Amino acid sequence: MNDLEHWKSHFGYTSHWFDLGFLTDDFVARQALEYETGPNKDVEHYKWAGYLEALSQVTHESQSRFRDFMGVLEADPNEHLPKGAIAYLLDNCGIPTEWFYEFKDSPLLTARSVRDKLGIT
Repeated sequence: MNDLEHWKSHFGYTSHWFDLGFLTDDFVARQALEYETGPNKDVEHYKWAGYLEALSQVTHESQSRFRDFMGVLEADPNEHLPKGAIAYLLDNCGIPTEWFYEFKDSPLLTARSVRDKLGIT
């Protein structure tokens, strides 16, 4: 495993992030440098930064990009960060509520507060 692959794994990124263009190798290299030289060793903070990078690319203008991102979320074994990303999508990205209906059975949309926001019973 090369050094970059080590860092991708360390931060918990799967190939989906890169295959779909949400993250780049340069992004991970910058995170690795920051991790190695800075005081913050909390891997979840770095992964959340990856989520924020990806979320900056998800807008109300592209339903297919939204679907891609939902696929990344559903594939993530972390139980907390994907749900945080859902809350961010709902509150900050202007995503049409009806786009979420396609994923109404997803474990990501089980929180009562999320279901209430989406009008899913």
